[in-house]
Amino acid sequence: GQCGITFQPTQRSQRPQGFDPVQGKILQVVNIGDNHWVLLSSNLTLPTRVDVYDSLIGNKDPLLIINEQVISAAKSLRNGNVKFIAVMVCPQQRDKSSCGLFCLGSLWALSCGWDPLNFEFNPVEIRKSLYSIFKKEATTSERPLGRRTSKRIINTCPLAIVKL
Repeated sequence: GQCGITFQPTQRSQRPQGFDPVQGKILQVVNIGDNHWVLLSSNLTLPTRVDVYDSLIGNKDPLLIINEQVISAAKSLRNGNVKFIAVMVCPQQRDKSSCGLFCLGSLWALSCGWDPLNFEFNPVEIRKSLYSIFKKEATTSERPLGRRTSKRIINTCPLAIVKL
């Protein structure tokens, strides 16, 4: 299938006049704590839930990433209509500096309708792919950001869910 990414302003007041709210899946990369990136995704089957993909959870309690920045970003993603935030299972980075690249890998997989957990993301390969894409030497379909390891559909089992 054709991959497509929809961009959504983070604040309602930033939406250009004459444009309707985006319909469908919305993906947003969010910086939390000034040194870490996570991916937020609207959940199409549960309109009051936002899913969070964090590549640095490891063995920590997944509820620890639900802070005011994540809650605020989740609410802006759904125009304030959020009752649940789910921390999703996703590929985990092995270092402490690849969270942004893993966010982009998960964003790419989700925008194609695939479960990020089906991929192994290699930060060096993601950098090479992005460089090629930005230099217009390749397209995302010619050189994907991850090596597919499974054909499962998007994972629907979160690690944890927080009721707001």
